[in-house]
Amino acid sequence: KKADILKAVSRRESRPIKEIIFIGDGEGDCQASAEVGCHFIGIRNDKNNWLETEQKFPIVSSVSEFAAYLFPDFPTKNA
Repeated sequence: KKADILKAVSRRESRPIKEIIFIGDGEGDCQASAEVGCHFIGIRNDKNNWLETEQKFPIVSSVSEFAAYLFPDFPTKNA
């Protein structure tokens, strides 16, 4: 179960669950993060068709876009 994996990562890394960021592309991923209380960033794809205005979590379309969340100076294709 994904929630159990997130809890195991928290224990293994000796980090509170609220400091974990789960990156996923499905409703099950989002639900697991909500269940344990960690942060979630969604990756938009053809199957989930997530739109930022419809979700309560950040959504990215690419790895470089995700990196911009962590590193504001990270170069992206659009820059």
